[in-house]
Amino acid sequence: MKKKGTWGGRRAGAGRKPSANPKVPHRARGPHEARWPVLLTLKRADGVPSLKSVRRVVRECVRETTIEGFQVVSFAVAAAQVDLVVEADDAAALSRGLRSLTIRIARRVNLELGTHGHVWAERCRIRSLPTANDVTDALERVLGSARERLSSPRTALLRKLERAG
Repeated sequence: MKKKGTWGGRRAGAGRKPSANPKVPHRARGPHEARWPVLLTLKRADGVPSLKSVRRVVRECVRETTIEGFQVVSFAVAAAQVDLVVEADDAAALSRGLRSLTIRIARRVNLELGTHGHVWAERCRIRSLPTANDVTDALERVLGSARERLSSPRTALLRKLERAG
């Protein structure tokens, strides 16, 4: 018979073992400021076919995502990843919009391919773009690989580029 209080709770060796090769550290995101656009990179999971084959689905999902305070400015779909430049009014809007978009894309990609399970390999990579040079570099990365572009009215991102000259 077990003694009362000898099971459950914190104990040595309990819990999920850390991965041998963690890709993205699970740390809290830094503060988000509305005046800074953000570059997001979503990598596909192992076993998921090329995302180029479902580019149309990704485009539709981006256009259907309407979260207040969250806007996708431009995006590109490559074989192994999706790059997005987004704007958000605050950290909560960024989180809601990102969650909505990634879930929407994953469900539709699984439906299109007739598969199930994970579509994204890990947490997304997020980088704030505080300077005009950072914004330009990110847009060149996304649009230079030149696949998709959303036309959006006078976003803060475009205003920042105009001010930079």
